[in-house]
Amino acid sequence: MNRGQSIVVAVTCAFLIQSCSPSSSVQRTETGRKVINPNQPITLPTDGIKALPRPTTFLILGKSEFGSTLSNFVKHKNALGIPTSFVDLEGIQQFYGPGDPAERVKRAIAIAFVNADIRYVMLVGDAGLFPVRHKYMNGGREFGRPDAGRDDWWEDGSYAPTDHYYANLFHHQDPGAKFEKLDMTKFDNWDDNGNGKFNEQVWQWDAKQQDSNNPLNVITYNPDKVDAYPDIAVGRVPVHNENELAIYVDKVIKYDNGMMLPGSKRGLCLLAGGTYPGSDGLLDGIIGYNSVGDVIGQDNILKFGFNFPENKVQFTGTWAPGSFPGVRNAVNSTWGLIYLGHGYSQGWDISDTKIPFNASEVDKFIGQLSLPVVFGIGCETGAFMPTVPIGKYLGVYNDAVWYYQFSHDVIWKSSPSNMTTPDPTHPMKDLPTIIEPPGTLDFPDQPDRTFACPWLFQKNKGGAIAYFGETVVCEDYHGAQLTERVLDSYCKCKFSPVLLGDIWLLGQRKYWTDFKDDTGVFSNPRNFLCIETFFGDPTLRLPDSPGR
Repeated sequence: MNRGQSIVVAVTCAFLIQSCSPSSSVQRTETGRKVINPNQPITLPTDGIKALPRPTTFLILGKSEFGSTLSNFVKHKNALGIPTSFVDLEGIQQFYGPGDPAERVKRAIAIAFVNADIRYVMLVGDAGLFPVRHKYMNGGREFGRPDAGRDDWWEDGSYAPTDHYYANLFHHQDPGAKFEKLDMTKFDNWDDNGNGKFNEQVWQWDAKQQDSNNPLNVITYNPDKVDAYPDIAVGRVPVHNENELAIYVDKVIKYDNGMMLPGSKRGLCLLAGGTYPGSDGLLDGIIGYNSVGDVIGQDNILKFGFNFPENKVQFTGTWAPGSFPGVRNAVNSTWGLIYLGHGYSQGWDISDTKIPFNASEVDKFIGQLSLPVVFGIGCETGAFMPTVPIGKYLGVYNDAVWYYQFSHDVIWKSSPSNMTTPDPTHPMKDLPTIIEPPGTLDFPDQPDRTFACPWLFQKNKGGAIAYFGETVVCEDYHGAQLTERVLDSYCKCKFSPVLLGDIWLLGQRKYWTDFKDDTGVFSNPRNFLCIETFFGDPTLRLPDSPGR
């Protein structure tokens, strides 16, 4: 057994120990020593995936401790006619090896797809509670990329978290074909070459890499043979505890039951960040795509610009200077809130009277009847776990790792004797280096990693009902191109009710079809569908499409 296999075994055992040792089975003597109550039955993990009835349209996955909080939610979804089941992670870790925790989850989902016809999956738990896969971007040094003029010269590559791993289940012979038979012989673990680096891609440092015959573009260099076509709609609810989960499921149940004034929530609210050049034009392009704005109704689209240069403060057409109270009022009559501009993991780069837009501002969205679906188009607006090697992270061997770059040539790495204070007097000597790969879990004490959290788990049960954001730094037009296809899918929906997961899945597939031959480092769906992340319930019932 090699070290990597031993880690998988250790993690699996940890899941089993948690599930097999309920607190009620532990007693204490008068001295405080713990003893096991021999009369207390031990509950072993069960194979919930194998027990799924067919069909099970909606599969909810999470730790067993969330089961009781989700029980009414599962009943609610079944009562709506959506066959729904909850399966705990502990059983999956025992029954669905081999592989690390993320691969076991993916294998379980794929088997449920084949045997139970699932279409929607909700992952319950933040990155410290529910496994995450990281996509690997090779820095290009081994392929001849020069070190000069770049600060990342010292690392072999980077690892970005993505939940698209759980949506792209198989190798497809003909992606999107109605009659292609998908079974476990086509299961894709994203590591076809077996080197532990998933969905590998080479960073584009030379414009020549975009040539269709260049061996290093995103299409020609694909050693893991990943096609990235989404088989199902996946949403993560990044809760850190049962209280946050209770807040969210209560909001969804009320939203599903029509308590959010669905008759008046017909339009969209657009926010343009003026520090990002052309943000208003990109948003106009979204509603201009396939006449999305005309279908929704131009009168139902409210547009606000924030922090534009002085020469553009006086907007023309349908744009108006924005204010935060104005946005809070606007979401009362719109089901979608779209921000485009600069961003970061804890907020958006707009301000009103010098007040920034972050969690404190989201706390003011207290109207329980005005919960919008929020689209955050901006760098790291959906980051929910570190992109390695930026910041502290848990390595593949469950050890804490931290790289810190003081300057171009001075890079420090943590050690068992120093995990807290980067020290420029003790830099790494052997550079460049191979970055220690991340594990599948975040530190357990890192709640609210993403800006989705204040929106979804706002203490007054306000905020938002779903959130979309980007995990890394990239140009905003990619997010605009995906969002416009999601909205187009909404406008074309002829069914009632419209489920959020359906328009998300159809929008992703349309993006995949339109950009599958694109050799751009971000544009190709093998990368960008891994960047845009959905936080929330994929079976959420939206207001009926005006295009019905």
